[in-house]
Amino acid sequence: AAAFRARYGMDRGGRMMPGGPAAPPPPTDPAQAGGALAANSNQVAVITLDCRAVSLAKLAPGANVPDTDIAFAVEKELKESALFNVEGTALSPQISQPDEVTKTFTFTITVALKTPIKL
Repeated sequence: AAAFRARYGMDRGGRMMPGGPAAPPPPTDPAQAGGALAANSNQVAVITLDCRAVSLAKLAPGANVPDTDIAFAVEKELKESALFNVEGTALSPQISQPDEVTKTFTFTITVALKTPIKL
């Protein structure tokens, strides 16, 4: 746990410490040196997130917040994260229509890890 916090610049409460995370180690794989993701079956470099959010337009009709604004805000925060590559993080163009019962909508975001997870 201490190694994880040190690697990602977090304090014991899980908050980012001033100064941000430590610089990631330089890539050792030639395929990663050029910014391309390595094609290795023993590591995870890309993750697809299926997200569900509350539709403020359905919950509070006067809120005037389109569902796309929420999806774009999530994408923006993920792109600004120290854990993901900006180039490999993208919002899918398909954003579902809000469900009338649950008042939620779904969208998909693909994120590319700066440091792939070795299995």
